[in-house]
Amino acid sequence: MKSIKILLILFTLTFPASASELTEYRVVVFYPNGTQTVYADWVLANVTERYGVNIFYSDTLQIPSSGNYTFKIPHKPFNISIFIDFNGQEVIYKIKNDYNFPLNINLNIINTTGSIRCGDHCINATLDSNDIKANFSIPPHSTGLLYIKPPALPFEVGKSYLTFNFTSPARVNITAPVTVSVEKEYNGIWHAKFEVKNLYNGSIFARIKTWYEVDGERYNLSSNFTAIEPYGEWNTSSSVESQSVPVFYIACKAVNITVWNVTINPAYPSNISNPGSKYILGKAIVMNKIIPKPPTGGGNGGGGGSLPPTPTTPTPTPTSTPTQPVKPTPPSKPTQTSTPETTPTPEQTSPTRTFPVKTPEVKETVTVTGVKINAVKLDKKTSTAIATFFTITLPLSTFLLSLIVSRPNVVDRGLFRPEEIATFGRTVYVPIKCNMGKILPGNVSFVVPDSELARDIHEYYDIPLRSAEAIAIAIKCNGRVFLSDFKAYKVALRLGLDAVYIPEML
Repeated sequence: MKSIKILLILFTLTFPASASELTEYRVVVFYPNGTQTVYADWVLANVTERYGVNIFYSDTLQIPSSGNYTFKIPHKPFNISIFIDFNGQEVIYKIKNDYNFPLNINLNIINTTGSIRCGDHCINATLDSNDIKANFSIPPHSTGLLYIKPPALPFEVGKSYLTFNFTSPARVNITAPVTVSVEKEYNGIWHAKFEVKNLYNGSIFARIKTWYEVDGERYNLSSNFTAIEPYGEWNTSSSVESQSVPVFYIACKAVNITVWNVTINPAYPSNISNPGSKYILGKAIVMNKIIPKPPTGGGNGGGGGSLPPTPTTPTPTPTSTPTQPVKPTPPSKPTQTSTPETTPTPEQTSPTRTFPVKTPEVKETVTVTGVKINAVKLDKKTSTAIATFFTITLPLSTFLLSLIVSRPNVVDRGLFRPEEIATFGRTVYVPIKCNMGKILPGNVSFVVPDSELARDIHEYYDIPLRSAEAIAIAIKCNGRVFLSDFKAYKVALRLGLDAVYIPEML
């Protein structure tokens, strides 16, 4: 009996514990009328993983090896609003938290004096020389209040600075170290034993293919997508009858799927008139507001700059802000940099408050019940690409909630109830070849799914193929997915998608 054993070591035998850090700096200017302008958004990655990392966070951030990297990502506004109002007696400084979690915010209003007192969710407030300082702990969907009584009118609420940070999860695929081996024997029939060993201290998800070649022809043996426990192994065997000597092959791609926290900090332009030149990190700026002196009337109207006896609310004049949207930049390639000592000085960009999503390329048009429906294929360059390896055990049901305006909605069926149409929004994707009903959303497109990813989801989780295709599309375009199969709905939640269960029509 002839026995040949070939061992191939992929990557390395050791793998360091992760101490990688992700920090986002969002350059923003707040205005006292509740608006904001986002000028730039950057992620600084300090990665210790040695063999490649894909980070899925608003964009796909591909990191080839350990080091420091800076990525420019699509703009995102803060779910924070600032309002400065006057009730005739006091200035009311409002900080509204529209996040689903509490925020601790430190406020510093410069060159402003007056009598101050805390309102809702204000922990303390002090007057330090000509600056007002206050600390807030604001619950989700709540507003912190600070009251300032001006010594006289007109009164200027000076520029103020907000200090805060919070974390947001980012899904991460880490290239995992494995060994693969092929052992071949011949006793009248060729036998091959294939083995994959996981050298990583966490579970991995591996795509494994085996085949053999003989007389210049290739013959596939198996294709598997499987989970392997820490330091565990996977193996299979095959037999081949051949007069010629076959050559056996095995290919394996493996990743560990985890979640890293991104620490999100504000920043602001050091020069508002030239916002793309340099940034101050760690603080957001709020522009000033002047409370005017009310017009002098007859009778005993207030004079000498004192407060009016009858409260009046002048119409605030908001500071003008740029409103022209900027076409989003395509996903950036990573640039290895040294650890930043001061502030990133990116190229100059124009401000934007709207975040358009690129329209996929139309491949063909299909007419259904008299309505033309575009068939599109998502462009990897303009969609949030994701690797074919995906999480199976992580409970990430709230992970990929909407951070991008106007996300598409993906539906796994083409039969719609009238009451569902408004729920789906303006952009609706359905997998191509779906049977369509007579009632359709106004902007519906057939989408060609990633067939390999859809098949993997379909086979691994044993869910309907149409539902698996819808999940694959939603992963590609970072969309919300509506599923008519309850098991598929639970799978989508486990994969970190924003999913909605819609039972099949009877």
